[in-house]
Amino acid sequence: MNSMENKVIAGYDGSEESKIAVRWAAVVAKRRAVPLLVVAATDWDEPPKDLQGTKLATFSDQLIYDTAHAGALLARKAATVEVEAIGVQRKASAALIEYSSEAQLIVVGHQDRGKLRGVLPGSVAYAVANHAKCPVAIARSELHPLPTSDYPSVVAIDGSQHSDNALETAARWAFETNSLLRTVVAWKTTLAPTHVNYAEKAAQAARHAREISQAATEQVAPAYPELQVEPVIAEGRAADVIIDTAADASLIIMGARGLGGLASLLLGSVSREVIEHAQCPVYIVR
Repeated sequence: MNSMENKVIAGYDGSEESKIAVRWAAVVAKRRAVPLLVVAATDWDEPPKDLQGTKLATFSDQLIYDTAHAGALLARKAATVEVEAIGVQRKASAALIEYSSEAQLIVVGHQDRGKLRGVLPGSVAYAVANHAKCPVAIARSELHPLPTSDYPSVVAIDGSQHSDNALETAARWAFETNSLLRTVVAWKTTLAPTHVNYAEKAAQAARHAREISQAATEQVAPAYPELQVEPVIAEGRAADVIIDTAADASLIIMGARGLGGLASLLLGSVSREVIEHAQCPVYIVR
């Protein structure tokens, strides 16, 4: 197989979510003018020893091969792009994480779990988002357009280095498509509104959030002076603010880690909740 350092990679298992992921990945690959690799996996930790050399093993090999190529066919229908397919006898998350060391983007599907925020089951999407060496995009259960002038990009920021990386990625996407870039900073205090010091602490948190937002605008202005930036600063739980702000968005872009406290973006907390409940794809930047 050719080097994957300039490829977009999509995980495929025949589910509706993976079909969306493959189509979305194909459009991204076309935009970036790079090939797409479709990966299907048996999801075994390793092939059972008593299966090797049997007719069932041959059938399994053929099945995973056919699955990968079915995904490749979907990709070719979605966009005019060079597509390669591979089937592997191992866990899907492990395979994608291994390939990520030489890929520029991994795209995986994620099944909707309903509207109850705070419910955070594990999945291939979470495993890959946590451990991949490259950015990871988690596609939803319906196909969303890439950012355009009609569909903004939303980037969650908190002043950390990882959110700065997310901001740079989001600004580049928005500039290339002449689309709106919406920056989001959430703030809150640990005090109840009835607490005697609530007003003072709330004012401090809001002021700090405004400083982060202004710094973000100033960070992207030199490279993209004509970029339209819409700052959003809101009180509330970070995940709720991000999800609600992205109601009309094509994409949410987040850093892999955050500061904690103010709009923390640490996978396992806010990022997991956004991945779980956002209505558009979520793009995790390393």
